[in-house]
Amino acid sequence: MNKVKEVILNNALASGLESASRMRLPYECCGVVYGTLSIGGVLTADGFSLLRNGSASPIDTFAFHPEDWISAYYDAQKNQREIVGFFTPTRRGRQFRA
Repeated sequence: MNKVKEVILNNALASGLESASRMRLPYECCGVVYGTLSIGGVLTADGFSLLRNGSASPIDTFAFHPEDWISAYYDAQKNQREIVGFFTPTRRGRQFRA
């Protein structure tokens, strides 16, 4: 496994993650980040996918919906990408303002 030395996350992807997270408020939001990891250790994030919340308490907690988790994995494989990370906005530490 390559050691990550640098992470590249462009502004468009960061903006997309923030917008998707805001649209899900007040519920917890979570998903996977797709990308590639080069031999030199550069991780380039290039997309994301939201996963449905399978939690019994969706306002307070998040649990990946099993079907979405499997689908995200196969989508990554089909598109020759990897799941390189997960994301979840933390509402407790910082309030989003609409």
